[in-house]
Amino acid sequence: FGRGLVSEPYLSTIVIGAGLIAECGTMAQKQALLPDIADGSLYLAFAHSERQARFDLANVQTAAKKMPDGWRLNGNKAAVLDGNAASKIIVSARVDDGNGKPGKLGLFLVPQGARGLVSRDFARLGGGRACNLELRDVQLPADALLGDDSDALPVVEAVIDRAMAALGAEAVGIMQTLLDQTLEYTRIRKQFGR
Repeated sequence: FGRGLVSEPYLSTIVIGAGLIAECGTMAQKQALLPDIADGSLYLAFAHSERQARFDLANVQTAAKKMPDGWRLNGNKAAVLDGNAASKIIVSARVDDGNGKPGKLGLFLVPQGARGLVSRDFARLGGGRACNLELRDVQLPADALLGDDSDALPVVEAVIDRAMAALGAEAVGIMQTLLDQTLEYTRIRKQFGR
């Protein structure tokens, strides 16, 4: 996964994706997905952010409705890291419980190229790619829901905390490397005969 740093595919797939599957997935989902993540054959992205949310992890308007043959998802996701490179996208959505109120947060495995999934890819300022997603009546099988009908918000919060810690550790490592290289250079640099 990249240059030994916490690169986006590593962050998206290992820290976030595998973390969500390990915490929320059924045993069958874990057995089917985690080995492919471990051997590098499965890349994941996490589609959670929405424009109106303004960094509030609980603010999710994307909706999932239970259908006789599975699920139907509708909504929009913003700034999905490596969304177009992922073979599957974990999408968060409020499960419609039929009473007209926002339901529990569910996590759904959406295959890349699913019918009704519209992706707009863009370059990020610091490098890498991201995309915005529109879900228009995306039909999913019943087993697309990660785990049971428990509210996934506490797990999302914990996994995002771990991802932020990983990014912080990466930043500290990069700064230490830059400091070490700068100190080494100042020891060997010669200017004006000194």
